[in-house]
Amino acid sequence: VTLLTIPVFREKLTLRKILACLTTFSGCILVTGILGSHAAVPAKAVLLGLLSAFGYALYSIFGTIAVKKGYKALTISTFTFLFAAAGILPFAEFPTMLPILAAHPETILIGVLMGIITTILPYILYTLGLSKIETGKASIIVSAEPVVATLTGVLFFREPLSPLGIAGIFLVLSSVF
Repeated sequence: VTLLTIPVFREKLTLRKILACLTTFSGCILVTGILGSHAAVPAKAVLLGLLSAFGYALYSIFGTIAVKKGYKALTISTFTFLFAAAGILPFAEFPTMLPILAAHPETILIGVLMGIITTILPYILYTLGLSKIETGKASIIVSAEPVVATLTGVLFFREPLSPLGIAGIFLVLSSVF
């Protein structure tokens, strides 16, 4: 995101931002546990991850443009999710989903709650944040997401936390601060 904000919004590339980006990236690599792991990362996974990051960067760019034009965070998020839903709808496997939902109707409530808590609310808050700080800085701040995911795994799912993971958490949080 930070690299895209330089030409689009004429944000300055400062030494502090460069260090924050490098520290964040390094911390995220350590937090994932990929270093020291013997597991191979498929090329398709890397490609999908990069495309996801690019899409997220575009959301930050377009969200900032919309905020600067006076649109409210709720409006921006609503249209984002409507277009996203329309785009993903053709890939939904309704013949598989409908019998499962009919057998377990509580799944609908769980899905709605997960959608609100893990998607809608964070995007609205992020879009509100775009109206308060530079887009490049916002992208560095939200890089705390892997730290939260890691700590959630440790606290709720008893996943192990390696010394490299601890170092990664430290790096990410230090770049955020």
